[in-house]
Amino acid sequence: MKLISFLISIAIHIIFIAAYLFLIQTHTVYKINKKIYTVDIVPLKTYKKKTIEKKLEVKKAIKKKEVKIPKPKPKPKPKPKPVHKPKLKPKKRINPNIFNALLKNKINQLKRKAEEERIEKIRENLIKEKISSLKKEIENKIEEGKKKQEIAYSYIQLIKNIIYSNWGVEKSIIKNNHYTTDVDIRLDFRGDLIYIRVVKSSKSPYFDGTIMEAIQKSTPFPRPPKDILENGYVEFIITFDSEEKK
Repeated sequence: MKLISFLISIAIHIIFIAAYLFLIQTHTVYKINKKIYTVDIVPLKTYKKKTIEKKLEVKKAIKKKEVKIPKPKPKPKPKPKPVHKPKLKPKKRINPNIFNALLKNKINQLKRKAEEERIEKIRENLIKEKISSLKKEIENKIEEGKKKQEIAYSYIQLIKNIIYSNWGVEKSIIKNNHYTTDVDIRLDFRGDLIYIRVVKSSKSPYFDGTIMEAIQKSTPFPRPPKDILENGYVEFIITFDSEEKK
């Protein structure tokens, strides 16, 4: 009898436990302040499955650009540090008397500079004029010199021709020899002979003597031009060549 009663109690307990478990798996009802809340108990596997499905749907929506991902907000720029400007010292006031004195001094300096520049320009102009006048004077002297040379050459040739016209030489004596003699002749403004001298002798007394005799016969000579006179007389050298008499 004891065994039977023990088995019956075990069976009753099993029935109660099974009924309790069945009630827990279906739903549980709580009564709070006369309000009834129904809570569905979802198994863990079902929850995980639903979470995975939601993630897949979100990824698909992102691929299709259905879900807009919010852009990250830009970081605020740092505010620039305030620049501390140096404090300017107050300007010193200049005494009006000192200012007027400085102004007058500056004006005087400018005036002196302008005067110096004006004087320098005048000096430069004077130098230029002097150079120009000297240049003209030199050119005139050159022209005068050329004219004097031409006049002197013409007069000397005239005197030489006159002397040659009065010069007689025995050709038989100078036939086989070549003689040259340079004679210095000085004439006054009237053409009178003042001075005569053999500068270079031919080393033939006869040849040199015929020349001196011809000069004496030719005096007085024509008046020399005033342009070639120096201190009232004219002086020149004539070369006499025996070849001209052969």
